[in-house]
Amino acid sequence: MRRFLLLVCLVFTALSAFAQAPLPKMTWLRYYHVERGKSAEFMQLAREQFKPVLDGLQKAGKLHSWGLAIPITQVEEPWSHALYIAMPDWSGAEAIDQAIDKAEASMTPQMAKRMGELSMSIRDGGMRDVILRHIVQSENEPKAQPKYIIADVYKIKPGREADAVALFNEWAKPLFTDLAGKGSVDMWGLSTHGVPGAADWTHMVWYFLHDLGDMEAIIAANETMEPRKMQGFSVRLRDMSEWSTPREQVWRLIAP
Repeated sequence: MRRFLLLVCLVFTALSAFAQAPLPKMTWLRYYHVERGKSAEFMQLAREQFKPVLDGLQKAGKLHSWGLAIPITQVEEPWSHALYIAMPDWSGAEAIDQAIDKAEASMTPQMAKRMGELSMSIRDGGMRDVILRHIVQSENEPKAQPKYIIADVYKIKPGREADAVALFNEWAKPLFTDLAGKGSVDMWGLSTHGVPGAADWTHMVWYFLHDLGDMEAIIAANETMEPRKMQGFSVRLRDMSEWSTPREQVWRLIAP
């Protein structure tokens, strides 16, 4: 548990989306559920202890970006926060592990005591790790710091993975590319599990927004699509998915 808390602290300092590094091929997501009233103390501890480590990882190019998000819309899952660490490849995970060791070794007895007390705020079974492998994604860096992440998750039937990618490329990719050119959408992508079995969904469509009002542009773009074409896309999606509808959640990016 202590090691988990150190890992989360490492990425709690700020959204660093403007690092001059290749676009990430993978993203480590950590969903967790912390009791009310503990977040402020946790984030204060992160500011005090781990910002120098994060700055070093960024300068070394081991991480592309990182951030913490809280849900605006609620779903059946219990997560109160989501941590993401965008990595150029698996070497980012190795760098994080080494940074944890470094931070742990430098902790004072008082800091270790505070960390142990804080671990009680993480409920049993109150976390989940998902490592995403990006299949298709935007090629441009954010023009400014995004404020929101929209995540739609799907459960694609076994053997239909290639169909899901083809549908995304026909439907969502041109849509997001056009909207990104107009400034309504920032980074976007289609991802699947780098390590299967971590969640009950198989694929995630995600995109960053600067304003929630931009969701109207996405709705309008879909509505202006030729009706038969739109219906065909929907039929194909239902046929390859084990769910009748995706699960969508809106997250707000926060910085400690």
